Amino acid sequence: MLNLNKQKIFILFIFQIGIISIFKISYPFIKDSDENLIFQNTNLVKNNVTSDDYTFVVLGDNKNSISTFNKIIQQINNDNSVKFVINTGDMVFDSNPIKYDFFLKQLKNLNKPMLPVVGNHDVADGGVGRYIDIFGPLYYSFNLKNSYFIMLNNSNKEELDPWQMNWLKDELEKSKNYKYTFVFMHVPIYDPRKDINNRAFIKKFI
Repeated sequence: MLNLNKQKIFILFIFQIGIISIFKISYPFIKDSDENLIFQNTNLVKNNVTSDDYTFVVLGDNKNSISTFNKIIQQINNDNSVKFVINTGDMVFDSNPIKYDFFLKQLKNLNKPMLPVVGNHDVADGGVGRYIDIFGPLYYSFNLKNSYFIMLNNSNKEELDPWQMNWLKDELEKSKNYKYTFVFMHVPIYDPRKDINNRAFIKKFI
């Protein structure tokens, strides 16, 4: 009789988890304030930075990390010199709405604007549309005082598409009007891992 009750409790528990998961997928609690974050946060960055002398943090590959990412957020929050954060991609393990919902809740604990670079995990399993809804364009640029920032999309882990490459050429031309140019992408041009060969990408990029 006891084992039967345990089975019923277990089945009920699994059923509840299933209902919650379905509800979360259908309604992942992503509010209007969690949409088009690139536009929102670039405006915040420009309002927060009042001189050419500023500090920003670059991080990435947090992939729904709990303890480590939360510790990093605390350290950034406690450093008043940091004006904004650039995340170089793989913010979530995959594009499941539940995982994005979890990441966005973590992000609300960060007291600095965060600007994303798209990674392969962020758009995995057909998640390009979801990424665009939350953050905005897959590649973009903005100017800040004496610097020009260019965020690229090489989340396919191979190369920039021809349209993006033409866009990049124009952006690099614009950046000549600024003292500093910063270019960010998820997959590095020179990958330190021995089993990764980016020569084709390097050739097209240069």
